[in-house]
Amino acid sequence: MGRRTGSRVDHSGKGKRLGIIIAGIAAVLLIACFGIICAVANSSKNIFPHTYVGNISISGLREADAASLIEQKTADQSAQRNIVIQCPDFQVTMDAAKAEIGINSAETAKKAYELGREGNALQKGLAYLSALFHKRVVSVDYTLGNETYVKTLLNDAVSQISDPLVETSYKTEGKNLVITVGREGNAVDESALYKTILNRLTVQDFSVLVVKPQVKNPSAIDWDALYQSVYVAPSDASLDSKTGKIIPHITGVNFDLEAAKKAVESASAGQTVTIPLVYTQPGVTTKSLNAELFKNVLGTCTTTVGGSSNRASNVKLSASLVNGTILNPGDVFSYNTTVGSRQASRGFLPAPAYVSGQTVDEIGGGVCQVSSTLYLASLRSNLQIVERYCHTYAVGYVPDGMDATVYYGSLDYRFKNNTKYPIKISASMSGRTLRVVIYGTDTDHITVKMANKTLSTSPYKTVLKEDSSLSSGQQKVETTGYTGKTVEVYRSVYGSDGTLISSKLENTSVYKKRDKIILVASKTGHAPPPSPSPSKAPATATPKPSVSPSPSPSPKPSASAPASPGAGSD
Repeated sequence: MGRRTGSRVDHSGKGKRLGIIIAGIAAVLLIACFGIICAVANSSKNIFPHTYVGNISISGLREADAASLIEQKTADQSAQRNIVIQCPDFQVTMDAAKAEIGINSAETAKKAYELGREGNALQKGLAYLSALFHKRVVSVDYTLGNETYVKTLLNDAVSQISDPLVETSYKTEGKNLVITVGREGNAVDESALYKTILNRLTVQDFSVLVVKPQVKNPSAIDWDALYQSVYVAPSDASLDSKTGKIIPHITGVNFDLEAAKKAVESASAGQTVTIPLVYTQPGVTTKSLNAELFKNVLGTCTTTVGGSSNRASNVKLSASLVNGTILNPGDVFSYNTTVGSRQASRGFLPAPAYVSGQTVDEIGGGVCQVSSTLYLASLRSNLQIVERYCHTYAVGYVPDGMDATVYYGSLDYRFKNNTKYPIKISASMSGRTLRVVIYGTDTDHITVKMANKTLSTSPYKTVLKEDSSLSSGQQKVETTGYTGKTVEVYRSVYGSDGTLISSKLENTSVYKKRDKIILVASKTGHAPPPSPSPSKAPATATPKPSVSPSPSPSPKPSASAPASPGAGSD
């Protein structure tokens, strides 16, 4: 028993080894076969197996032979290549013979030959192996010989199908706004239809081609844009202040927007709606401006120019710079802007001016006489004062409270043309007489009277100051004295019949006092007696309003000059 058991053979191990050997041999054979297939696919000049053009087998053929076979088999199919285009109300047949539709057999055979030959040898082998078991169909390449015929046919068809979209439009005709309501349209994309026909030829689809036009609706009306394009604001005729030429007036144009909306909503497509236009003439037309321009003298003021020849020269120069200035309605005149900086290079000379309470020579001294004369002329013209300041000390060339000091870069005199027509300033100097005239158009027929009232005074004192340079008995005025005072100014407006229309407080001017200083010899036995100080001036009104003026607020800014590099040129 033990001997028999020990001599038993194990066959399972041998079977496994045999299976592995057989599998290895099979794998080698498969690899060798696939290698052969890859070599054939890579080197063969024939079309891969199971390749068809339609129902025509061209498997294994050379490219040229395949092209001949395709040409032979499809020669009798030209009558079947007509394309029928079905439109909504009619149909169009595209004749294959007229279109010269043909099959490009050479290009089709080339496409069949190249099928599966993309990539490297391994990829070609896989493609060839697939072709052994699967049918492959190559699409026919068609040629379109008479492209003009096809496009003309399509253009005629599209023209019959299409109904152009009409957008809503509007225009002005005479005194009306005419709105034509838009209507929907049908549209066919002719270019896209042509491409569809070419694609159908490629895939040999000769079924009826149904064309469905696209419906397009007109855009919604942009009422805001429509209104803005029609509306015109009326504008008065004006004067070009630089050229002196009249700028024509603009007639206003308007219409009832809500009525237009309702009319369009109720209208049918393509219907015309008429909306009346409303024309508005401005208050000042070109004709009326031309007839009334600078027709009247609104106000004047004449002052006498004292002081040195330099001061007179400065007054004359600044007057010439102001002369001829034109202001349209609403324009604001600025003295400093108009006259400009007072510099020697511009012709201004040194002359007495108030600086920090003292009278000193300064370039441009005296220009305040022009601004003051212009201020009083503006008041008498009943113009709106925008900015005005009084001098540090009262001046003598205009009534108290009716002066206007200026200092370039600090204090300005400004007024506004609040009339309905342009105004022009005339400023001239003859000898020692300065005259300012404001021309305009008198539409109100009023008269302005200015009056002032001194509320209080502060008399100056006379101060004696010894000076060793003076001889015995000599005297010299070093500083002129000024009486301080507070003055109210009233503007009273009278109608053409002399009736008082209004009377208001124009400004309150506060002038400082300045003591008079007399230089005397320092070694005299008795100093001369002091000069009597001016007595307190009584309240005056020049002229006095016929009725008690209402204590209305002063126009801003206040009349008193603020602290500045001097209180302006004298």
